[in-house]
Amino acid sequence: MPTYTGTVNLSTSDSKATLSAASITFQANAPNTFTVTFATSGSESVTATDSKTSSLTGTANTTVGCGQRSDALRVYVAANVSFGPPTTVGLVALNAQNQVVQNYSGTVVIATSDNLATLPKGP
Repeated sequence: MPTYTGTVNLSTSDSKATLSAASITFQANAPNTFTVTFATSGSESVTATDSKTSSLTGTANTTVGCGQRSDALRVYVAANVSFGPPTTVGLVALNAQNQVVQNYSGTVVIATSDNLATLPKGP
């Protein structure tokens, strides 16, 4: 709305998201923008509501996906294992929000503090 000059309150369905402002005051015939940094993957929304007339509101929906960048690796192994038979170890790549990165394709070097353990051969 090019002539709207009210103040709107901003919110998002992502409780971990960061908004650049809690509210903004629109200037007529000027670009009125703000940013949101989502922190949770899945269906999320951003809502702007007029500060004086709550029925004047708008919502945008989006789907937030996990980026392919990995910030950490999580290793899973049973708390107690026996020496001798092979032990299954799990490994997942995580992004900055601690969410699993699907289709991670980086190279991982596997090591152990047990100098008698046998590890799979690397590339």
